[in-house]
Amino acid sequence: GGGGGGGECTQHARECGGGQGLMLLSHYAMVLAIDAPRNCFFDAPYVDRYGECDPMLKRGKPLVLSERKVTELKTLVTSGELGREIIRTNERTGKYIPRPL
Repeated sequence: GGGGGGGECTQHARECGGGQGLMLLSHYAMVLAIDAPRNCFFDAPYVDRYGECDPMLKRGKPLVLSERKVTELKTLVTSGELGREIIRTNERTGKYIPRPL
């Protein structure tokens, strides 16, 4: 990444989002959530016909955009809860990202 440490996504969040951002990783059906320097992965706002996410596209079924999940992601950012949810997600899953991406 550029100056200031962290990877490209973290740098972009710092420069354009006050240190926060949600990056859609479409090839993995995941969202990289950033509250620099913390980050985590959320399920992307795409679901199958049963309303289930398919992280890492393991099942390979067709997915559609879930407006409910989009609204949930928007609310995390606009309510100021993104940083707290990143910490909760990391504690719940134990899947800490060791360095800013």
